[in-house]
Amino acid sequence: MNFSSPTFLFYFLPVFLSLYWLLPVSLRPWLLMVGSFIFYIWGDTLYTLLILVVLIVNYLLAQRLLKAEKGGLKSKRLMALGLLVNIGLLAAIKLYAAYEHVLITTLLIPISPGLAQELGWLAYVPLGYSFITFQALALMFDIQKGRIQTGTPARLNPLHFILYLMMFPKVIAGPITRFGELEPQLKAPKVNIDQVTAGMGRFIIGLAKKTLIADQLAPVVNAVFALDSSQLTTAYAWLGLIGFSLQLYFDFSGYTDMALGIGQMLGLKLPENFDSPYIATSIANFWRRWHISLSNWFRDYLFYPLERIRRGKTNYWQYGNILIVFLATGLWHGVTINFIIWGLLHGAAIAYENSPLGGWLKKSWIGIQHLYALFIILLGWVFFRSGSLSQAMTTLRALTGFESATSPIPFERLPITGGLFWIALIAGLILCLPVGEWLSGRIRQTESTLGLSFLIGQTGSKLALIALLILSLVLIAGAGFQAALYARF
Repeated sequence: MNFSSPTFLFYFLPVFLSLYWLLPVSLRPWLLMVGSFIFYIWGDTLYTLLILVVLIVNYLLAQRLLKAEKGGLKSKRLMALGLLVNIGLLAAIKLYAAYEHVLITTLLIPISPGLAQELGWLAYVPLGYSFITFQALALMFDIQKGRIQTGTPARLNPLHFILYLMMFPKVIAGPITRFGELEPQLKAPKVNIDQVTAGMGRFIIGLAKKTLIADQLAPVVNAVFALDSSQLTTAYAWLGLIGFSLQLYFDFSGYTDMALGIGQMLGLKLPENFDSPYIATSIANFWRRWHISLSNWFRDYLFYPLERIRRGKTNYWQYGNILIVFLATGLWHGVTINFIIWGLLHGAAIAYENSPLGGWLKKSWIGIQHLYALFIILLGWVFFRSGSLSQAMTTLRALTGFESATSPIPFERLPITGGLFWIALIAGLILCLPVGEWLSGRIRQTESTLGLSFLIGQTGSKLALIALLILSLVLIAGAGFQAALYARF
């Protein structure tokens, strides 16, 4: 089930919220658990049994880890087992999803064609599985470091544990949360009218980002990246790359806005995940603005432990640690050469920025810093979006103009629906900037200067939200919806 699907918008969410607000506070977490399982089963029936097994295994491991002596041998063994089970299963699933055609063709078809066909249906990453895995590991790391306090006797609340991993607003694509931050909120999730109003506004903005911008860019982006080298011109390559950069940002940040908005309507505060990433002045700065919860996870649970091991060693060890972290970041997205190159490219850029050679960047004109960051970001997106290394190299050659198309496809054959693509492209370019903060400031300044009432300003913003909602629903009804890009990572 997708947040922008008619089923979710017109049936699941209204019914669920109505029941949630009517129930006593003590019963709301139970309804949230039931709703989350319905949501997940609806979205990924095939892997639901695996998810249940993963929940049980991780709960038992976390519970035993909670009772083990901190820093003791048993604690270390349980942590190692947790890493082995979670990372091993995640790696196996991602490898099978990426190379299923090779495994089935070479190993299974000669033995059992029927079994090969059945297993072919499972060749994808379960809904939100990487997010579930990283949150389970975060809990174990926090327990081992003594950051989780549950009283005496030490016991994890099973309901809170399930919601921590499976709560439907964040199960598809995060944000990645910490148990210590979420669990206190789950004990008594109270809701007031201000939270509901703010949550609805946040949800509508996210829905508009997804349907009015990301989904309008998707057909052209998909068409461009489906062209072969004989059809791909330099203009098409740049159109596809810029379109994808905007599509990915507005799809993922739009989903996050919807997730945070639903959280607010439930009386829960989820962590922010984006902060105008395309205005970054370096790649390190980009990762403080893009998928913030993921970069914080790698910082806290991989980079800092590696840095503690590095103590007393040269800075070259730190550069190596940065590369390890971003190799892991690439592999988290997918076990393919393209994601590995994408991750190492960002890691190499950050290592360079931290080196003496990169010192000039911090002293240079701010425009140079932005251009440098955008160059690395766009270069990385080529590998991120391309289906293979050869396609990425073809796109790069087309972008630079070193390879011209011998039989370019006519522009009118690209799936551009009227002016919607161009409106979405221009709007996306403008809204990549922190326009919201600027616009809010201008509205407040105008109200103060002209003596307009607060009520008028609030009415105008609500009318704008209603217009965005109507436009989004019209496009969903007319052209359907597209799944969130990060749903299968």
